[in-house]
Amino acid sequence: MSKMSVNFLLKKLKDTNASDEIDETLQKILKLSSQNIDEVISTAIEDIKVNNYDGSKWSTLAFSIINSFKEYEKGGEILKALVDSDPENPAYLNNLGVNYLQKQELGNALECFVRAFGIDYKFRGFKTASELPAWKNVSLIIELLNKNNK
Repeated sequence: MSKMSVNFLLKKLKDTNASDEIDETLQKILKLSSQNIDEVISTAIEDIKVNNYDGSKWSTLAFSIINSFKEYEKGGEILKALVDSDPENPAYLNNLGVNYLQKQELGNALECFVRAFGIDYKFRGFKTASELPAWKNVSLIIELLNKNNK
């Protein structure tokens, strides 16, 4: 896989807003990723550090890598880079928490969800905690811990 083709597709992913075009570009990236996933991840992380583009697209790429290749650690690297780029973004924290949850790292997941919950609840004006994605994930962890303790 050439660096130019990865860069081209990642730039295309950043520059488009049409969901069908995003999906098509992600599929092309994933096809190339199967040959050299590390190059795709390092290129994405470098771009996040330098440019801090739309994180929802990077999150989608990370979860696509996780779901397509079961590469929880590698997809998690992109999610960690997003949190590093904007540590007060509850969506990034929640996504990283989901990645930890997938890896059964409940302590790390809980930490991310609690941080996301605090930010969401304080700044987004939700009426009840149950409306927040992070709170739902905290509840899931509590359920898992209760099952494990029985």
